[in-house]
Amino acid sequence: MNKLNNFKWFLLGVVVCLIMSVLVVPALASSGTKDATLYYRDIKITLDGNTIIPKDASGNAVEPFIIDGTTYLPVRGIAPALGLSVDWDAANSIVKLTTPSSPTPSPSPSAPSSPSPSPSPSPAGNSIKLVSITSPVSRSSMATVSVIGKPNTQYTISVYYTTTVSSASGLDPKMSNASGVVSWSWIIGSQTTQTSHYLVISGGGDSLQVNFTVQ
Repeated sequence: MNKLNNFKWFLLGVVVCLIMSVLVVPALASSGTKDATLYYRDIKITLDGNTIIPKDASGNAVEPFIIDGTTYLPVRGIAPALGLSVDWDAANSIVKLTTPSSPTPSPSPSAPSSPSPSPSPSPAGNSIKLVSITSPVSRSSMATVSVIGKPNTQYTISVYYTTTVSSASGLDPKMSNASGVVSWSWIIGSQTTQTSHYLVISGGGDSLQVNFTVQ
């Protein structure tokens, strides 16, 4: 998590001219515009060894560039990998980065609409219930799973791919909150097999297996 937090601050410090959905050739100053030369060097971005492909609001790939020795990254393409939401306040010229709050479970969670992952059969009385999971999820994108179990209880998660167990950042043991909710977010590797995988969440004397799909 320290690496992730450090990268967030690095991003905020590096991106002086934030790019929302398209690349703008004039570099923004405090007011007005000035001419600038943009250098493209096929710059790659990685997070914990996983390649991130930044995309704009339309899903098109956006390439980082260099101006006067400073590298500029597209904030809309990077923020999701850091678990942040992005909003553009055009009236006040403000890029708003927010950290999504943990999902609040309903008293009786209903089954997600299709397509949706389904937990494998578990013993009657299992205290762990699925709240949500990102599925299908693309390579180099962030996946998030949330469950509700016993309040203030430590839970662990193991993500199983075709031949390996994920060692991605963000999959450490966590304590559920007072409502019993606990969530994990991690980056899907750029070379992860595009097929169905599964994860197992354990804690409070119970465990739950949930399937998900990488596309």
